[in-house]
Amino acid sequence: MAFSLSRNTLAAAATATLGLVYMYRKSSQTQIPDCCPGQSEGFLPQDQSYKARGTMVDIGGGLNAYVVGSSNKRSVVMFHDIFGMHSGRHTQIADELAARGFLVVMPDFFQTQGGGLFGREAGRMYGNSFGTFMKFMGALISGKMKGFQREHPWKGCCEASWGKVASYLENRGCASIGLLSFCWGAYPAVHAAADGGAAVGAAVFFHPSFDRTAALFGENQEELVKSMAASTRVRVYSTGMESKAWKPGGQAEQWATEADGEVKWELVGQTHGFMTRGDMRGDLALAKDVQRMLEEAIEWLKQS
Repeated sequence: MAFSLSRNTLAAAATATLGLVYMYRKSSQTQIPDCCPGQSEGFLPQDQSYKARGTMVDIGGGLNAYVVGSSNKRSVVMFHDIFGMHSGRHTQIADELAARGFLVVMPDFFQTQGGGLFGREAGRMYGNSFGTFMKFMGALISGKMKGFQREHPWKGCCEASWGKVASYLENRGCASIGLLSFCWGAYPAVHAAADGGAAVGAAVFFHPSFDRTAALFGENQEELVKSMAASTRVRVYSTGMESKAWKPGGQAEQWATEADGEVKWELVGQTHGFMTRGDMRGDLALAKDVQRMLEEAIEWLKQS
């Protein structure tokens, strides 16, 4: 009997296949990039039913960023995770910060690579975009996921983007700058706070992968952490999957304390990547943790 497959059927088959590959990769600890520890939360598409309150704009020098909010007193720069700003809950978190009185700028550090590992269309992966699904599969098979962060060192890449963000905020007359980072985003966030070119008053790090990424480029991590903490209030939420150095009482906290900085470290009973990529549907404990920690982060950033 002859039959034909509809686009929806193909999408459903692709999703099922993706699920099997994801579970296999997760069990073998190879589905995540180098910056994340094994068994981390994997890719989470954007919620296509969510209506974003902000817009993507060129903030100067050709750098695109998601901008939301209108405050000219408090600003927050968001540093997205390794999967890029067009994935997970990045937009929702930015909008929530804006609703609390911040001007929020989330630069697309992966703009030259199409916005991330899977590009801006990744949010439609579970819909009708079979091509995006194939892009995901290609990234898994080729090993692109594990080498992506190597393409984004501070010097010659992220530093230039941060300079454009700082200039944009200065032109907007922002009196204070706070930083909010996730996973890979901790790497450029530490650099930005340590840079000294802009007045960063407070920084919050969720499941940071700073040490893993900084080690790729042979950077002096002690110097960077101390430079950051000397002028920036630092709050860190580490999971049990972070390196020993970035858990409470670890080397990073010791360096920050030695710089006479205001430091607060917390060990969280969640999986690395939970804040932006953990699937909260049906997981009430995760949903409560995300909301609680976001509220705490907002209060911390208000003091920047």
